[in-house]
Amino acid sequence: MRSGIGPRAELEALGIESVADLAGVGRNLIDHVLVAVVANPRPGVPHDPRVTNPVGIRYTASGSNEFNDMQMYVITYFDKSALVGSSIDLPFPCVAVVPGLQRPRARGRVSLRSADPSVPAVIELNYFGDPEDTRRMVDGVRIAWRLMNSRRFAPTSRTSSTSRVRSLIPIAPLPTSYATIAAPSFIRSARRRWAGFGQDAVVDQYCCVRGVEGLRVVDASVRPNIVRANTT
Repeated sequence: MRSGIGPRAELEALGIESVADLAGVGRNLIDHVLVAVVANPRPGVPHDPRVTNPVGIRYTASGSNEFNDMQMYVITYFDKSALVGSSIDLPFPCVAVVPGLQRPRARGRVSLRSADPSVPAVIELNYFGDPEDTRRMVDGVRIAWRLMNSRRFAPTSRTSSTSRVRSLIPIAPLPTSYATIAAPSFIRSARRRWAGFGQDAVVDQYCCVRGVEGLRVVDASVRPNIVRANTT
């Protein structure tokens, strides 16, 4: 956009000469949203620092028309240094069950606030901008809560009144309000930026930028939708 490729009116308003009027630049931003249900481990439960990868379970949300639109992580070891740039911040040691929305419907955008490269861009993730995203995540958090309080987790996590399950959502038991769960302060996510094909596509099927000769974009930003799996 600072090179003049993007929505003409927006760029010219910032004093940037338009090279190619492409409304799709900065649009169709998609992200995997994660909400963690976290518990303290029982005393004596080992935490091996060599085991850093979570277990992932893919599943289809109830009432969803898209296959494998959710993923559930079971984390037994957390190392924030392995997630550089992420806003995820779990206590250590911890046991966490983390539902992730793999195919969100909401779309965000990236725009400029200044032509100055030292001024950060505006990133609007628009989490839960679609009610169906909220419904599916609420369903996922409820499943995670039941798993955390199930007999399968009983040997590893403490759920007594003196050391109950700790969650990023201040609940015990889980609230019925969608708004409570969807509040931005309870959302943690590693940020991933996407653009995409479509009505306002920036590139053609050969990844050539429309209206700019000799320029291609060859990375994940040209995908029309986010993948239903880990992006890193």
